[in-house]
Amino acid sequence: MARRTALALAFPTAFLALVGTLERRVFADSVEGKVKDARAAAARGDVGGMDFYLGQAAEQAGKTGGSLDPADVQAIRKTGWSQGIQMRLKDARAAAARGEVSGMEFWLRTAAEHAEKLGTSLDEGNLQETRRLGWKEGMQAGLRDARAAAARGERSGMELWLRTAAEHATKLGVSIDQAEVDAIRQTPAGQAEHLDHRWGSGSRSSLRTSSPAHTSSGRSRMMPRRSHPGRSPRSRN
Repeated sequence: MARRTALALAFPTAFLALVGTLERRVFADSVEGKVKDARAAAARGDVGGMDFYLGQAAEQAGKTGGSLDPADVQAIRKTGWSQGIQMRLKDARAAAARGEVSGMEFWLRTAAEHAEKLGTSLDEGNLQETRRLGWKEGMQAGLRDARAAAARGERSGMELWLRTAAEHATKLGVSIDQAEVDAIRQTPAGQAEHLDHRWGSGSRSSLRTSSPAHTSSGRSRMMPRRSHPGRSPRSRN
């Protein structure tokens, strides 16, 4: 510290100029590193990370009176939104395949937000295919959860899952076999250990198509673990 003070007193102009040059170089390196991180996040479809690093880069640039190249920033953002759409659609399909309808809808909304920023829209056919897969698997998952709740003697939980399964069935255009619903409601409490043997881990309910125009379709594909109906997954924009 004493040496720095002595140098400043002996060579005030040159010393301050050197310090200023070093500071600008440090900030420039920091800005470059943050922009690089933003590009990497954009390429992964991590829109939240991309915006975070761009914000840090702009803050560092501002400390030296500089700014980021608007064209470069926009190019990075377009990459992030484009890749983000693909990643969120993949997340939505994965959630649908697990019967996580609320998660599926969350990721579809996020993908739609990215598409809007890009000035484009999502393919309606793909959206409907993903939703139908989610409703179908969500209905089956709801029935399995209803059986499990009934076997534990949790009647309110059983009815909640039955209503959830029925809601998904309605969106799908089918109805659940009333005999199956009655069988679930009549499940004796304390029979949870027999569920896998009785129903099978991959059992499928009996369906009656309510309209010939409605058929279920979709590819099974993966997101956060299934939660209580209506609970949204953690955001990963």
